[in-house]
Amino acid sequence: MKRVTLKDVAKTCGYSVNCVSRALMDADDIATTTKQRIKQIAEEMGYVPHMSASILRKGNSNRIGILCDNLLNPFYSVITNYMQWRFVEKGYTFVTFYTTRQLFGTDDVKQIVASDVDGLICFLGPDADATAMLKKFNLPTVILGRKSDDFDSVVLDNFKGGYIITQRLIDSGRRNIVYIGENNIIDCSLDRGEGYLKAMKENNLTPVSFCAYERGSYENVVEQMVKDNIPFDAIFCFNDFGAYVVMDRLAEMGIYDKSIAGFDEIRKELRFYGKVDTVGYDKQSFAQKAVDMLFERIRRSNIGQPKMVVEDVYLV
Repeated sequence: MKRVTLKDVAKTCGYSVNCVSRALMDADDIATTTKQRIKQIAEEMGYVPHMSASILRKGNSNRIGILCDNLLNPFYSVITNYMQWRFVEKGYTFVTFYTTRQLFGTDDVKQIVASDVDGLICFLGPDADATAMLKKFNLPTVILGRKSDDFDSVVLDNFKGGYIITQRLIDSGRRNIVYIGENNIIDCSLDRGEGYLKAMKENNLTPVSFCAYERGSYENVVEQMVKDNIPFDAIFCFNDFGAYVVMDRLAEMGIYDKSIAGFDEIRKELRFYGKVDTVGYDKQSFAQKAVDMLFERIRRSNIGQPKMVVEDVYLV
């Protein structure tokens, strides 16, 4: 179906393209009756304003870019939902971008900039070249969930979370506790691992850690652990998504007597998941702090050095 243009609407209305355009923008110098008639005809014809032209006129798109790296992980949809509430309050929408990288690169930045967003919230960090490009384009950016020296960031107290969830497993009588982190690059995975390590050492227990990314998946880690006869009575996973994957794989292997713990308290929003020991936090506050920091950058681009906000965590 051919897209209806301003020219098509103008021809049907009997007005100039400029008059129709100004009427649809509620210009004060167009009579109210004329605006009503033009808007009605435009709606009946199925006219939709062209986004790029609108951006050129207004100077902004009222859109925020959100970049993530795993569309299967429910954590991203939960946090994005909380961010969306704040976007709506401020009259903004959002567009989601996806990358397969552990750190996003210049190709990702080019795609984001080409989409004419007013700012960017990232669930992962940029590499050095992407950092330079974001600064070159002066695109307001906030990193959510990971530390950054170059951009504003909102992070969790991951060390504390790793420590308290491991201590919970120890207090429940578990001694051979394994930590499965995400990868060896992102600070949140490393910090949770450091918290786990501290609790294990304080209790004179031997720490054993694996990296899901290096082994290909959480399932692969568990399968290899069982194959190699690695003793374990509990597994602490980097996040709840990994914990549920591990729990399902163990069940498929006929193993049910292990304690599984995660991070994120996803079941609070998504009740169809089973219960696991986990680390929780105020996800609405976590998400909306990132949005507020971004809008402050959009409003005042030169407000000093990047800031980092740390959200507290607790046992669930």
